[in-house]
Amino acid sequence: MIISLPPVKSGKTMARTKIKICGVTSIYDAKLACLCGADAIGLNFYSESKRRVTLEKGSAIEFSLLPFVSKVGVFVNPTHGLVNKALETISLDFLQFHGSESVSFCESFRVPYIKAIPAQSSAQILKDLADYSSASAILLDTKVGARFGGTGEPFDWEIVPESELPLIVAGGLNPKNVFEAVSLIRPFAVDVSSGVEKASIKKDFEMIKEFVRQVGRADEAFLEKK
Repeated sequence: MIISLPPVKSGKTMARTKIKICGVTSIYDAKLACLCGADAIGLNFYSESKRRVTLEKGSAIEFSLLPFVSKVGVFVNPTHGLVNKALETISLDFLQFHGSESVSFCESFRVPYIKAIPAQSSAQILKDLADYSSASAILLDTKVGARFGGTGEPFDWEIVPESELPLIVAGGLNPKNVFEAVSLIRPFAVDVSSGVEKASIKKDFEMIKEFVRQVGRADEAFLEKK
């Protein structure tokens, strides 16, 4: 039997917006994310990122997580060897690609993948959605120069189109603006890193807690309107 589902870009089909805390670099930060109610954490393996973790550190973080918290490996134009080594070392639930990786490359590991794309226009987003239709989700991030995400700046949320694929909103989210972002876009999930950091790359308990609370507020407000 074939079941037809409505578009999942919006919370019209979701009772709760999922939350990913990205750029986790320590067991302590991973535990903070879990205790605050994060659905997933991101482990960054991009060599040029200040939040990069080694495979050994990633493995240690994995075993500190509470049950039912997904592990996402974040890569930027990696080699097959790096991704395969990460998969051998850590039980990653999803691969997240932030570079110019081709569809065939993303699919080659036979692990569900998330493709990050720069959110520059509705037309561009729709094209990328069509190109990467095999992705588990599409992550929308801010494009600043040649940087591969992690800009800490939001994009124009008004350009986000309806989508058959789940959409994850990233780029400059923080406890002060995530309520508005979730209320306007109704995404499948939100992704935050620097927006819940107070000093350097260390996550802040109160900021994560407030971020999660604001996402919950937006979800509750939406459900009350239904």
